[in-house]
Amino acid sequence: MRPWTIPHSPTGESFEAPSDTPGCISVAVFPTAPALVNLDTKPYSGAHVEVFRIIMHALKWCYNFVAVPDRTVGMETNGSYNGATGMVQRREVDMMLGPVSVYLYRSEVLDYAPAFFKIDNYYLYRRITSIQPDVLIFTKPFMFEVWVCVLLSVLIVGVVAGLLGLAVSRFIARGGHTTGRPGSVSKIDIGSRGFMWALQIFLSQDSKHSPGWKAGRTLGAFWLLVSFMIGAMYKCNLSAILINDKIKLPFSTDEEFVSQKDYKLTWIAGQIYGPYFEGIAKTEPKHVFGKLWALRDGNPPLTADVVDRVLNERVAAVVPSLWSKSFMADDFSKYGNCRLASVKSNLVPLYMTFGYPKNSPLKNAMDLMSLRVIETGLPDYLLKKKIWNSTWCTKTDNNLSESRALTVKDFLGIFLVYGIGVAVASVVFAVEVMTKRSARRQQ
Repeated sequence: MRPWTIPHSPTGESFEAPSDTPGCISVAVFPTAPALVNLDTKPYSGAHVEVFRIIMHALKWCYNFVAVPDRTVGMETNGSYNGATGMVQRREVDMMLGPVSVYLYRSEVLDYAPAFFKIDNYYLYRRITSIQPDVLIFTKPFMFEVWVCVLLSVLIVGVVAGLLGLAVSRFIARGGHTTGRPGSVSKIDIGSRGFMWALQIFLSQDSKHSPGWKAGRTLGAFWLLVSFMIGAMYKCNLSAILINDKIKLPFSTDEEFVSQKDYKLTWIAGQIYGPYFEGIAKTEPKHVFGKLWALRDGNPPLTADVVDRVLNERVAAVVPSLWSKSFMADDFSKYGNCRLASVKSNLVPLYMTFGYPKNSPLKNAMDLMSLRVIETGLPDYLLKKKIWNSTWCTKTDNNLSESRALTVKDFLGIFLVYGIGVAVASVVFAVEVMTKRSARRQQ
């Protein structure tokens, strides 16, 4: 444990010392999103690093950056912390740059500066750039409730037509009239003809099984009008869907992520998501965030590896929003297209800032200057300069439509319906053959 450092610059001005220098504070740094803390450049860059340098310049303190060996913010293991948090806990450094999230379980070893950033949480995953064939595309013009109403309408009209046919046949029988058809017709046959008549009109086929009389023709006229309107709306909606087909997003909420089976979940090593999900899973296993723990995918990657993990595997990474935008901006700058996409989570927002050891003598002066810098709006301004080109990739409607030729898979649903019809017709044919054979034997 090193003694407290009393800042006293040898030159009287702020500068970055190349190594541990008397009078200069030592600061633990670890790589986060490139827009915030980028350790791959010399000198280190990123909006959070620039904010720190502004504060140091105002205080006229010199400083020395110490890269964290395991490159993580740090998690508790067997009563002690690793990463940057562990270095602060053991007083190997005077503070940690972060940004570190203001979270209760780290407060036992850390004091926090005023929060610079309030950020939400997002799922980061590989952008889907092509429209997938849809087996049930022929059902998409109507919502499920509309299909239920349409089927109920066919059944109701069929029942009414069947009852009307039975009433007409009974009236004719009482009056001694004949229908001109040889043989007798059973009540079941008359009732089924009413249903077949309703279905034939709905499908724009021959309506020879009309219940008869003006009542049947009136019912047929209105049902024909309704069927025409339903058919016209279906045709127009189906044409619009085929012309302006949309990419189906794999999930758009926490609940949808939990219910899907295609993606596993990961997060950056050392961040608080793992302990949080594990704790919720133990106390509230049926909670949506508790269920996320069961979807975890192996060991969490380091910051430098998370984008490759997301792009090369069926994995979504839950990350702070600034990380998400930074990764998308950096990837877009390198490759010129949007390979990453993100979806907002309902996880509790995070506040991120610097961290000190408990009872640090640096805290009062640092906090006062941090508040002044926050009031100027510089942190947000510097951050927006770093992630300005992520705007295009964060548009939810970007590249979601394209023209495409229909594939066989798009017609599988229709072929399935046809196959069911053939099967039903085969069963009916078998029943008819057996019935006629039985009738011939009785004769």
